Amino acid sequence: ALKSFLPALDLRGDAARGKPVFMERCAACHRAGTDGFALGPDFVTVKTAGKEKLLASIVDPNAEIAPQFIAFQVDTRDDDSYTALIGNETPSHVTLRMASGQEVTLPRTKVKGMKSSSQSLMPENLAAGLTPQGLADLLEFIVTAPAPK
Repeated sequence: ALKSFLPALDLRGDAARGKPVFMERCAACHRAGTDGFALGPDFVTVKTAGKEKLLASIVDPNAEIAPQFIAFQVDTRDDDSYTALIGNETPSHVTLRMASGQEVTLPRTKVKGMKSSSQSLMPENLAAGLTPQGLADLLEFIVTAPAPK
């Protein structure tokens, strides 16, 4: 799948055109300056990896997941089920961070089970429908994005 997106690496990206792509496809989980939500890795950290690595992460987010971003399936005794990152754990509570931007804190007594997933919360089809130029613009926005505020 990555091969079909590689032409984006040969194009000059425009960060100004990449920002709307970020806002539409990435801002729900990633933060750039004052835009977006800080659930996934911030761009200050990931942009040092280079555009090829960023492209690979966008096209195949499940190929490599940093330990702090492993999703968990959490089932409750009330038969609710959450797929989320673990935000905080104490002996009495667990806080879940969901892709929707919500945080939910559950008493441990209500948790029936927690199982790590091999899947990223990042959807696999984020690059679908983007032209190579659109991807080049997004990559340029990411590598020039301001630090989260």
